[in-house]
Amino acid sequence: TNKISNYDNIIIMTHKNMDIDGFSSSLCLYNIIESLSKKAYVYLNNKQNNTVINKTMKELDKRNYNYNKLYEKEIKNFSVDNTLLIIVDIYKKHLVENEQLLKIFKNNIVVIDHHIQDADYIKDTSLTYINSSMSSVAEIMANYAKYMNYKLDEVLATMLLSAITIDTNSFNFKTTDKTYEACAYLTKEGASNILKQEFLRESKDKYLERNHYIEKSYQISDDMIICTIDDKIVSNSELAIIADSLLNFEKIEASFCIGCIDHNTVGISARSIGNISVQSIMSKLGGGGHDTDAATKINNKTIKECEEALIKVIRSDK
Repeated sequence: TNKISNYDNIIIMTHKNMDIDGFSSSLCLYNIIESLSKKAYVYLNNKQNNTVINKTMKELDKRNYNYNKLYEKEIKNFSVDNTLLIIVDIYKKHLVENEQLLKIFKNNIVVIDHHIQDADYIKDTSLTYINSSMSSVAEIMANYAKYMNYKLDEVLATMLLSAITIDTNSFNFKTTDKTYEACAYLTKEGASNILKQEFLRESKDKYLERNHYIEKSYQISDDMIICTIDDKIVSNSELAIIADSLLNFEKIEASFCIGCIDHNTVGISARSIGNISVQSIMSKLGGGGHDTDAATKINNKTIKECEEALIKVIRSDK
């Protein structure tokens, strides 16, 4: 709060392929900043591929929920004087939504994240707050809203609760007593489980398609399993959901889902029940995250090449 008070304008940005944790946290922080009589903006990509994001944006539009949006084309005409850039849900410089903003704002940057930090972090910030004991940035923001005595509205409280639900895989991972306390607070603030279900529900076709990929998964050891999606471009969230689902199999300790997230990039999402550090594995492939929840992105490689690289790292750790 003291840092925010020194600036007239604040831009809030999250990572590429924005998810509900990044979006709900950005919007929560936006509202708190506006309540302090400061001008805030949420930096967005023009196109969102995340189904949950599209549902929440549609709900916000239906409720005439106004917030200042900022897009790449508008940056060149935006005055950066006395402006602070706050980055949420990511500390890696090459994964932020617009890396050019890091050069524009230089030292006027704050990072708020919940992932375990490695070498590829945003340097020269004026403040970096990373709490890897938290399930999500949404949990951090719920605590911040409570600390600031800021009254959350129903849709924002529900978005934050949805983010925590997803990031904990329905409270199966990265869940502590503090996580439940944050969820209880959000419920008290008006978070709706009915609306949350609307945000998180999916189509029958999507469910059946996912099961088709899961059927093709294979074990590379008694306790590790891999799934590859080699016939279409998928979102990071889809890779994560499949990796989460693979942990439901008996004796599986760690799971990996590999797929193209755009024409030049392969994503790998990794999950663990806690006995194997997938963060350690993903960091060796240029990624990061938590011991139980990690990911990486690899450019200009085929899925097969990324699959072989993953297996090589896993076997070298054995």
